Order: sequence, then C-alpha cells, then structure tokens
Amino acid sequence: MELRFSVVVPIYNVEDFLEQCIESVLNQTYTNFELILVDDGATDQSGRICDDYAKKDDRIVVIHKKNGGLVSAREAGVMVAKGQYVGYVDGDDWVDEKWLHILNEIIIKQSAPDIIEYNVYKSTDGVNKKIQTSNFRGYLNRNDIKNKIIPNMICDKRKNFYSFGILPAVWSKVFKRELLKRNLCKEKKITFGEDVSCTYNCILGCESFYGSDEHLYYYRQNNQSMTKAYDARRFERLKVLFEYLNENLIMPNEELREQFYEYKMFCLLYAMINEAKSGENYQKLEKKCKKGIFDLKQREFIQNYKSNKLGIPWNILFLLMKKENYKLLMCICRMIVKIKYTYKQ
Repeated sequence: MELRFSVVVPIYNVEDFLEQCIESVLNQTYTNFELILVDDGATDQSGRICDDYAKKDDRIVVIHKKNGGLVSAREAGVMVAKGQYVGYVDGDDWVDEKWLHILNEIIIKQSAPDIIEYNVYKSTDGVNKKIQTSNFRGYLNRNDIKNKIIPNMICDKRKNFYSFGILPAVWSKVFKRELLKRNLCKEKKITFGEDVSCTYNCILGCESFYGSDEHLYYYRQNNQSMTKAYDARRFERLKVLFEYLNENLIMPNEELREQFYEYKMFCLLYAMINEAKSGENYQKLEKKCKKGIFDLKQREFIQNYKSNKLGIPWNILFLLMKKENYKLLMCICRMIVKIKYTYKQ
C-alpha cells in the first residue's frame, strides 16, 4: 500500500511543547503515515525527545542537522519523505486527531487534489480562536485557480488593507510531494516570510486545489512569538525576502506585481511597528528607519505608492513614512504597540 502522508516537523528549542506536538500526530485515527522529525541543531532537549520517540514507534524518522533555519529544516524533511502528500507541523503546534483521516477522505472523494487547505485555530494562553485560511472552498480546477485564486492570492484586493487571499502558512495545507519538491524555497538566507516563498509558487504550479471548512490545526502563539518580540534584523530579513520574491515569484509572473506591491507595503508598515518595540530613543529610531528604507531600496516605491484602501491607522503611518517623519511615526507606533500588546494581555 502506498504511503499516503509524510508529516514533517521542523524543530528548534521547543522542548516544552514538543511532546504534545508529536503525540498529536502519533494519535491520529488514520495511521498510514510517516513522521519526520527534523532536529535543526536544537540546544535544548528537543533532540533527545525525538530519539526517545523514535525508539518506541517505527513510523518515526529523525534527522539531526546543523542549525540552518526553517527553510533548510523543511527542505531536509521533504527530501527524505516517501508519502504521496506532505504536511508540516511546527514543533510547538499540534493537530486534531482526525486531521489525516479527514484529509484522506478528501483525497478519495475529490480525485486527489494537488493541494488541500484547511482552517486552523490560533491558540493563545489556552484560548483557541477559529481562523479561516481563505475564502476558496471546495474543489477548484486549473481554470478556477487561474481565474479565481491567483488574481487575489497574495493580497485579496476585494478587502481593505491588508488581507492575504490565501494564508501562506504551509502548515495550513498538505501538498503532493513532487509539487512541493519542485517549488520549495531553496534560499537558506530567508528567515522571514518563509511560507510566502513557498506556498504561492506551489499554487501557481498546481492543477487542482481543495479548500476544506474543517479546523484541523492548532497554531500556538506565546509571549515570545515574532508578532510580539522585537526583531532587530527585520530590515535585513526583508531585503533578502524582497529580492528572492521579485526574482523567483514576480518576474516569472508579472500579473502578481500589483499584489506584491501591497504585500511590500504591509511588510514595511509592520517593520515600523517592529522598530517601535525596541528600547531605543527616538533619535536612534529615526536613523535606523531611514537607513533601513535606504538599504531596502524602497524609498522610491514608498513615494510612488498609491492605495485607497489604507484605513486608520495605516494611512497615518504611511503618510508619515512617505514624508520621512520617523520621529512622529515611531511615537504613534509605540502607542499602538502599548495598546495592542500591553492592555490586551
């Protein structure tokens, strides 16, 4: 019997959550799968936990590798995968026990779609909130993908700023193995936007897509998540990401450029929010923001950018960025950070 699923778990220093993650996969009601645990040079007990589980269950394959980041860990898992489909689970997340059973039923009934997407839960401090990953549901053939999905894939232009047409997270989908291997992001320097660098090329290259309304995945957010923690290298990371996407996603698919512009502005505005999380004074923040935009070579893009969908507060932030009034911009961003990450906790 052909192995149906390969489940790849990239792991780096998640010992507190790893057992829940592994158990959620091993306890699936559907059993025709392999579990590939990729220890990406973890410095805690994650590697030992992987080895202990492998001794108890022969469906588990463990890869120990030098730390190379999420892109390399995902690639390492896919390269040894033997399943017809590949699904990802991050090491601090977990899945519903019927995850693979439901996916297998879809594969049987829907003539084995190239990509199957499902909804997820965002789990914060034990509270699970339902997240819909896209509005594309049911079976879509190649014409549907071309005419319905791709025009609103990166940015849903039918909605206000900013909404992904399809959530790029690879853990909200399973992919046919060969499709994923052809479209994997190979740029190991990418440490931000890893999912954007993979998912959309897979959709561009697929012949069929199925969207399920089931909520099957639990995405854990904690106080140290990237959405709350300050990233001192954000501008550097964005430079690598923008260059990769422009060369590997946009240049071969010019019809996506307008969506890419919206995504870039989204990233730039959140880069401003990110800088406001640092403890630097306003003079230092002003210099860093100016240098960041200069290094990204996005000053001209900002000056020429036009959108009628930037509501408050995004329009205010954009206008201050366009006028290069970074002191006032950082002041407002710090107010936003304080409201969002202090009062709501």
